[in-house]
Amino acid sequence: MNPPFDLQRALKLADASAQAYAPPPGATLISNKATDTHALALADGGDLIVAFRGTADLRNWLTDLECAKSEFKIHGLKLKVHAGFLRAWLSIRDEVSSLVSSRAPGPASLFLTGHSLGGALAMLAAMDLQGVAACYTFGQPRVGAPAFANAYNAFLRARTFRVVNSDDLVPRLPWLLASYRHAGNEIFFPAPACAARLGLGEAGPLINPSLWRKLPADALALARALATRHPTLLEDHHVRSYINLLSRAPADSPLASTLNFKH
Repeated sequence: MNPPFDLQRALKLADASAQAYAPPPGATLISNKATDTHALALADGGDLIVAFRGTADLRNWLTDLECAKSEFKIHGLKLKVHAGFLRAWLSIRDEVSSLVSSRAPGPASLFLTGHSLGGALAMLAAMDLQGVAACYTFGQPRVGAPAFANAYNAFLRARTFRVVNSDDLVPRLPWLLASYRHAGNEIFFPAPACAARLGLGEAGPLINPSLWRKLPADALALARALATRHPTLLEDHHVRSYINLLSRAPADSPLASTLNFKH
């Protein structure tokens, strides 16, 4: 049976994603200095959480973002994905795989997570590793071409949840015109002002909204950012904004109870 979106688990994994930026003393870290790629391993009871760190300098990363693709050979397929994301994942792949395979046998589950670039790495890792219980990402950019998104969804869509905070720019990257597509299930939170105008109510997350369904929220958010000259698009991307967003979600919202993906 496929797991439903779990609000409390999402909060826990968002916190783990935040910890990946500033690991606690004694934490289990996997790093590659050449690619500046980092992953944090945390024990959660008998379960294992692997949180991939996002970029430490968002502005520089946005400036340098490449749309070139590389071939990801996985499950007998040759899939086109973002060259930089793939290079980063492959630089720590062996160490992460070794850590995951060294877990004690038993019913323990593996959860992958990450914020921003870390979310993209979590998605690549989910395709590559065995026994992934769920993958939760926050403010994640698109990872690959349509064929990658289709293959990912065939294996992992029901266990993957992409949380997107209203005005966050990063989930819109790389642009659709660069032939990148998202995968997994999207949990989209419009800004409160936009939600009110769209009649979504306070709980108001949109579950797997179509591009056309999101356009009004995107247009309102952009107009608000331009009118106030406020860096909303970057502020909404901060990992703490995601933690606050999930903390405010009502306990009786669909996210906490009825949301269950079967495809």
